[in-house]
Amino acid sequence: MKRVFPIHIFLIAWFFIVSPMMMFTRDIPPALAARILFVSVPVNLALLGVLWLITRDLQHSAFVGMLLWISLGLTSMPLLVGVPNWIISVTATWIVLLVLWALIAVLVLPRRVWRSVKDPSWVTRFLNIIGACSISYSAFMMISTTIRLEEWKVRHAEWLAAKVPVQQATTADSPDIYYIVLDGYGREDVLRERFGTENAEFLDPLTEMGFYIADEGRSNYSQTVLSMSSSLNLQYLDEQIGMWGDGSGDRNPPTEMIHHSLARAFLEARGYRMVNIFSGFYSTEIPDADERRGQDRPYGMNYYEQNLVLYSPLQEFLPKDQYGYPLLGYDAHRQRLVQGLESLAQLAAESGPKFVFAHILAGHPPFVLREDGSSVEENRPFKLVDGDRSYDLREEYVSGYVAQIGYVNRRLLEIIPMILRKGNRPAVIILQGDHGPGSAIDFFGTEGSCLWERTSILNAYYLPEEYRAGLYPSITPVNTFRLIFRNVFGADFPPLKDMSFYSSWAKPYQLRDIGDQITVSCPS
Repeated sequence: MKRVFPIHIFLIAWFFIVSPMMMFTRDIPPALAARILFVSVPVNLALLGVLWLITRDLQHSAFVGMLLWISLGLTSMPLLVGVPNWIISVTATWIVLLVLWALIAVLVLPRRVWRSVKDPSWVTRFLNIIGACSISYSAFMMISTTIRLEEWKVRHAEWLAAKVPVQQATTADSPDIYYIVLDGYGREDVLRERFGTENAEFLDPLTEMGFYIADEGRSNYSQTVLSMSSSLNLQYLDEQIGMWGDGSGDRNPPTEMIHHSLARAFLEARGYRMVNIFSGFYSTEIPDADERRGQDRPYGMNYYEQNLVLYSPLQEFLPKDQYGYPLLGYDAHRQRLVQGLESLAQLAAESGPKFVFAHILAGHPPFVLREDGSSVEENRPFKLVDGDRSYDLREEYVSGYVAQIGYVNRRLLEIIPMILRKGNRPAVIILQGDHGPGSAIDFFGTEGSCLWERTSILNAYYLPEEYRAGLYPSITPVNTFRLIFRNVFGADFPPLKDMSFYSSWAKPYQLRDIGDQITVSCPS
């Protein structure tokens, strides 16, 4: 009887590693999956070795190992899609998993069962074909995404080279620039009317410090990656979308625009260091920044690996917080928020010139901090989503949002004076929402969404007096660095028309001008 090597155990393992995370390939590069795919090979070889000691048959061992992988993959699905804990808990998935493994041990593992198969090699050939077919689509998507992304990186680098002026030396008067993006931070009138909270206790002290508050501030886009790739590159995304195709859902190109932006290239050409604060959101973490501060992801896992473990029964082996959830989830998110703010204060004393980019998930669910900084108890698996995908009840969103914003306000009022007092250079500080809150946003369309809430943002500027010319109440993020570079460095970046666009989550580049809708308030 001719032996056939059972490659299906490796292919099925890859399928269950890659497939649950395919939903993230539009947001992160597939290359982040490479390490865990390589690690799975020795893991499977070890598994085959252990099973062979029991069965004394390689094909039998591979068949049992494949079933173990399938059972693990299937029990990960409820956690991946965010099924609430009160419906099915991690403990329940482990019970199901152990029952499946017990059935495999009793019904499949015994040698007599495999010996009853007339032609085991035929079974192995069939499973090899199934394994190859199962991984083919995922492999094709990952390879094609990677190729497209690398092509886009080259084109974007060429675009930057054409846009960035010749290098110039900095002077003692070149200011440190702090771009602090407070995710989902809404405008004062929105917080008052939609969230029932007054924000004067935060805004009035900012004004006394010398901040200019754009009290008609609004975002250019309704999604983080679009908004920040636009503001950091000083332009709307029409030209780029023409290259990506408006039917695409791939967010890797605008992520590359955030990682290697025109603002960064412009300042680096003038001798600035790029300092990035860890956010926990891949698109706004700059892997090759000169300095990275704050709470990094624990255990050395990258974003892909963290989600793979977090949304499987394997999370049971991770250290837990006081509420029984893995530290990878809520606790890590909480620490990144706390330490991200703290890092801003620590950076003030560092020599410059420096460009500090901090994306603080201030108003983004899940809300993990109360106003006094204490932890919020959660009863669902960790999921970094917004809008209609976050909380079932708007009341939950509103109460959590107000509490966490209160904490961020208090810390910023402590930190900003430290930046201004300790800095050895003048400072430019931008506090800006990437978009407004999402308590009433439908990511599958505009019907029923409160676009006034979603596009109304905090937009506050601290500029030395000689650089304040040109600020106006309705300035939008696309003009932020245009104004700074024009006033501070004398660069030729004339202002653009302030516009706002909306798009669905699935089709982020099918944009609709909503300028006529964002001045209409929504019922509370």
